[in-house]
Amino acid sequence: GDWDAALAHCSSPGQRDEAHARRADAAFASGDLSGAAIHYAKIVGGVPPFEDVALKFVEGAQSEELAGVGGSGLGGGAQAADALALFLSTKLGVLGKTDRAQ
Repeated sequence: GDWDAALAHCSSPGQRDEAHARRADAAFASGDLSGAAIHYAKIVGGVPPFEDVALKFVEGAQSEELAGVGGSGLGGGAQAADALALFLSTKLGVLGKTDRAQ
């Protein structure tokens, strides 16, 4: 889909969250873990919950490790582990200072 156009037509935070969630789900399903990480991190309403998203990447790293996937020579699970790190760092950038302290 045309994700940027969808976001441009959103008029509420909930609609933007839904657009980011759908884009993240599509990216994750197609194997674009970095894209998924960025868009999951941009969700501010808590659906899906932060913990569920983080576990999705942790489980992906464990699956890659078991399958011997990694591609970077850094050992199994590197792609999903890198995506998890990207999700966490992007999420910190999205959160306000008061949210980070909780």
